[in-house]
Amino acid sequence: MRLGPLSSRLRRRAWFSLLLVGLLFGLGLLGWFGLRHRLLDYAWTKAIQRSENLGYQLSSKRLEFSGFATLQIHDLAVTFQQKPLVTVAEMTAKPALLRLLTGELRLQGLHLKGLRLQAVQTGSVCNICPLLKPTQDSTATGSEPKSPINQRIYDFATQILDRLPPDFQIKDSYVSYRNDTLITSIGLPFLTYQSNQINGRLKVRENQESGAVRLEGNLDRSSITGTLRLTPMGQKTFFVPWVQRKLGLTLGLGESILTIKEFVMEKGVLSWNAHGRATGIQVQHPRLSADAVHLPLLSGRFKGRAGSDFVEVDSGTVFRMNRLPVRVYALADRGRDARWDLRLTTAWSPATIFLASLPQGLFDKTRGMQARGQLRFRFSLQLEDQAPQQCRLRSSLDQKGFQITRMGSTDLRRMNGPFEHTVIRNGQPQRTITVGPSNPYYTPLDRIPLAMQQAVMTGEDGDFYQHKGFYPEAFRRSLAQNYRQGKFARGGSTITMQLVKNVFLHPRKTIARKSEEFLLTWLIENQRLTTKTRMMEVYLNVIEFGENIWGIGEASRHYFDMSPSELDPIQCVFLAGLVPRPRVLQHLLEPDGKVSPRNGIYTAIRDRFYRRGWLPVEDSARRDVGLRPSVYRHLAVPDSTLLIHPLDWDEEDLE
Repeated sequence: MRLGPLSSRLRRRAWFSLLLVGLLFGLGLLGWFGLRHRLLDYAWTKAIQRSENLGYQLSSKRLEFSGFATLQIHDLAVTFQQKPLVTVAEMTAKPALLRLLTGELRLQGLHLKGLRLQAVQTGSVCNICPLLKPTQDSTATGSEPKSPINQRIYDFATQILDRLPPDFQIKDSYVSYRNDTLITSIGLPFLTYQSNQINGRLKVRENQESGAVRLEGNLDRSSITGTLRLTPMGQKTFFVPWVQRKLGLTLGLGESILTIKEFVMEKGVLSWNAHGRATGIQVQHPRLSADAVHLPLLSGRFKGRAGSDFVEVDSGTVFRMNRLPVRVYALADRGRDARWDLRLTTAWSPATIFLASLPQGLFDKTRGMQARGQLRFRFSLQLEDQAPQQCRLRSSLDQKGFQITRMGSTDLRRMNGPFEHTVIRNGQPQRTITVGPSNPYYTPLDRIPLAMQQAVMTGEDGDFYQHKGFYPEAFRRSLAQNYRQGKFARGGSTITMQLVKNVFLHPRKTIARKSEEFLLTWLIENQRLTTKTRMMEVYLNVIEFGENIWGIGEASRHYFDMSPSELDPIQCVFLAGLVPRPRVLQHLLEPDGKVSPRNGIYTAIRDRFYRRGWLPVEDSARRDVGLRPSVYRHLAVPDSTLLIHPLDWDEEDLE
């Protein structure tokens, strides 16, 4: 087919256009090659000037181009007061040309070898302080309101990833920070990010603690999705640095993997969806447990979203704690109608598997316990800022055919016969008391006045003989009051729980002790391992009634010089009123031996006793309970700060 004149003209124009573009491109290349060294010299001079303005000295032995636009720098050094801050043996930087044409400086590739960063911030030297000073731009916008935390988290992640070159490599490098009390460092034998793949080795050291991990995985920068695997090297557990210093928490991890499937911001709401698996978890914190908590396996999926004033963990969040599945829903809404919502539910599981899956260090007394049947735990809490007294609390350990077939590390039937009870205060053993007939002060329940039992139950646990170890309404009121006051002002323990704490557990207030206290109470009551009457008898023989005064036998002789069976009702009221804070309340006495009006606990129990008909009318306002003179003579006046809580008591605080 022959081309006509018009087609020939079009073809000639096309060739001419291509030739013109090629010529312009060639001239651009020639111009770039002719100017690039001048541009480099200009940029390097400006960098030196900026460094000097901050008090730093910038130098390099050789700067050169490799290829079209790749910059190579050899023996780069940044010094402060003639001492090195940063040195780099070799650096290769390749700019992203398309981004450069739009005026943005982004790197397509960055290779570092022999990086050394030595930051010092002591009382005499600070080589990073000039970099930490706010710039004029930042101070100008300092008065502007900060963006919501969810937006800042998202922006931080996206900006970091946007600046991460698609081809990044660092070898034989070391970063350290030192102040007057801390030396911390990260060694990087190598770390690469190429074709969305991450591979590296990290050596971490903080003071005398050190560890090493291998990092592997993939990361898509555009969608912020990927998978990261952490494997400890040279040891089974990698202890995460900086957590101990910042939070007082020791955190150790074995081989772990995290996959992020979604991390997006839409209409001001940040949503995430991830799943992962961690082995060999070790956690230690003074408020959590006296010893390290061990969890061999924790896995599951984590879904949620966060707005400007709320964080919500989706009910699709399911964890597997060893072999026990746990479904979680949580909401922290700090908006106009601020509220909290937390729900935990485990699946029905064989009882032995349920007990064995509980973390070591939290539930040690049941370690090795075996049982028939199935167990399920459910917890639900809804709390509103404006009406904490209306909070809703539900908690239950459900069972199907549950029966203990073998005790664990502790025999929970211990209270059924004579046993030794060691009193511990501030972590140190004080006394060992024999709970049984060989102790001359031990008093069987049938020789303790009924009024004493009634007085103790009035102050501590009014439904002791009716409930199964727990009084949910007391917990609910306690939680509401503590939340309203912003501190722990009131407990909700039943007599069974107090007994479990004293006989089986360490008195230190930790989450571990409280959690195990709940579980042991449920086991003892549900399995009827000890009768209620025996528990009441043991309780009255081990509780504290004052400084080094333990049990009703010692208390009745110390305060009244009589045996427990001789106590009259008002004396029982006085002794029961000591139980909440015995070492403080024993001092709330007048010079003539009367109970001080400041002892609100005594007054509340006495008034309740009178209305129930357990006190005669002549005792309805009585404060002279017949104390021995040696109890109140020469009595030291207690520190007034210790009297705050007792003075707040009234009858509404009685269960």
